[in-house]
Amino acid sequence: MLDSAILEVADRWWARDFACHARELRPAATRVQEHAGALVGSTGIWILAVGPWPLVSLPRAALDALAIRARRWSNALVQDHAALSAEIQPLGIERIVGPAYIGYGTSTTLDLSLGAGARSLTRADDAGVARLRAACSHEEWEHGGSDPHAVPTFGCVDAGGEVLAMAGYKVWGDTIAHISIVSAPRGRGRGFASSAVACAARHAFSAGLVPQYRTLAHNGPSMGVARRLGFQPYGFSVAVRLQGGGSGVDA
Repeated sequence: MLDSAILEVADRWWARDFACHARELRPAATRVQEHAGALVGSTGIWILAVGPWPLVSLPRAALDALAIRARRWSNALVQDHAALSAEIQPLGIERIVGPAYIGYGTSTTLDLSLGAGARSLTRADDAGVARLRAACSHEEWEHGGSDPHAVPTFGCVDAGGEVLAMAGYKVWGDTIAHISIVSAPRGRGRGFASSAVACAARHAFSAGLVPQYRTLAHNGPSMGVARRLGFQPYGFSVAVRLQGGGSGVDA
């Protein structure tokens, strides 16, 4: 279970994101609303589930077509790509991203000792970061890559200057450190990702931030990092990119 103080921080962020009250994040039945808050202008569908029923945010153009049926959606349905596609199909789907696990950690739940093998990356590591990026697929880098010149980044670097895993975080609001992780193919399965994430989390704590870990639920190795470090589950999200538009969110 998440610590109550961390739960409050997470609820405050997501409630602000959806422009709703924190209690509406855990509705007694599926809640459907028009995009508000940070989602205004998005042409895709955003779903957040942190309780027994999901919160569904729709663009104005989709309300008439989907509002009634969306109120029948369950947590199980929105995690099932085939079932969700069938519900949304009249609008035309480009891509469903998710479910994406959302987890948080504290200095007591996370095993920060795993960060001993990682360090802060500097400009001297630029060549190694470039080689890491070249070794990863576009999707891997899109979901887990970071810009060392824009955000705090940490990694496991071998004697030859190769960056075997790199974790960075963006600050959400003034409370959350949203951590991303990417590993070199030849370095996977050796604990480097866990070490880099632990190092990033330690730095986040020193900055007074709450570490957040998000990853696609079907990404077994990344989910393994979350479990190994001790991140506690908060919920999951699903983003639907509609044809001719986009999700408009960082999924």
